[in-house]
Amino acid sequence: MGRPLLRHAPRRPRRGCHQDRVTDPAGRLSHDAHRHRPPEVLETGPLYNAVNRNKRHLALDLKRADGVAAWTAVLRHSDALVENFTPRVVESFGFDYGKALVENPGLIFASISGFGQTGPWRGYRANAVVAEATGLVSAMTGYEDGPPLNHGVMPGDTSAGSIAALGIVVALLDRERSGRGQRVDCAQMETLTAMMGHSVVAASLSAEPWGRAGNADENDCPSNVYPCAGDDQWIAISVGDEQQWAALCEALGRREWLADGGLAHPAGRRARRSELDAALAAWTPTFDKRDLMRALQAAGVAAGAVLSPAELLTDEHHAANDFYRYVEREHAGCHAYYAPAVRMARSELGIRVPAPLFGEHTVEILRDVAGLSEAAIERLLAEKVCSTEFIGEPILDYNLK
Repeated sequence: MGRPLLRHAPRRPRRGCHQDRVTDPAGRLSHDAHRHRPPEVLETGPLYNAVNRNKRHLALDLKRADGVAAWTAVLRHSDALVENFTPRVVESFGFDYGKALVENPGLIFASISGFGQTGPWRGYRANAVVAEATGLVSAMTGYEDGPPLNHGVMPGDTSAGSIAALGIVVALLDRERSGRGQRVDCAQMETLTAMMGHSVVAASLSAEPWGRAGNADENDCPSNVYPCAGDDQWIAISVGDEQQWAALCEALGRREWLADGGLAHPAGRRARRSELDAALAAWTPTFDKRDLMRALQAAGVAAGAVLSPAELLTDEHHAANDFYRYVEREHAGCHAYYAPAVRMARSELGIRVPAPLFGEHTVEILRDVAGLSEAAIERLLAEKVCSTEFIGEPILDYNLK
């Protein structure tokens, strides 16, 4: 859940500023969906490579007392800890927020879980699918009179990571004033519910039943995705006001719609949504999706071509904004990675280093951060408390722990 949280940082961070990822040497406590593959593809997973750039990697067994002691030494010199287990897992390691605070009173202890640190569901297991179901996303997604659907792009993971990052920033600012760290508790269920607009408020204000509506918008009409020339080519068109409606009618050559009083206002158009959608779906296939997008945008109508991942790699707008950065990484090769989706006037953001290899920085972190001696590190390596490489069996499938 927290993987996307800290992948971006200023290109020139203050001295000693690092983002370190901790994983069990045998992979028992990680379901990195792109590491638990056979050895030949262990380091080539797209998601792992995408969300772990700008980080170091420490392979340390937190189920063993020596591993917890080494990790505690790391925490003494850390600004923030981010963990994304159910509460019982961190407690089983022998260190929790209370103990971490004793070791480092200024530590920001951020916990990302399915249902948070309190409440009757605190111990429930969760992943992106469960978070969508309990966080209102599934209930609001799907075709009219059809079953609930999931998005397939893990909004529960990205939303929780982003909100937790904001919470950490606020906690760090507070620490500048108070000198004290604090707990940041972020639940996927809550972040998703908060993202679903006014749905919960609407339910509290009205007894009218609501249902799934596919691509239909509750205000704008027409508003849908329509086929274009070619196989599986589409364009999204959404009319938000009367000026856009008039421009769309002109583009379609349907001036009789402008003379139709029943279509002169949004409510009337929503009542005839199926008729309008059918007319647009019969018209758009005669156009290339990008050409039609440009023409409608020039006329003042909100429209966007539906772009695939491969198309986005060569998209003219991304290219003009230098959105992709090509990064070389051992095992994976040189590939395009998306840059930070925010541009700042004075702070330069970017990709300083690619995603780390498994255990690549174990010795460096234990020596330079935890302050362990070379002899102590050698002993931990020999006893497999820590590792500079994956020492478990590749997992072809996984269950949540």
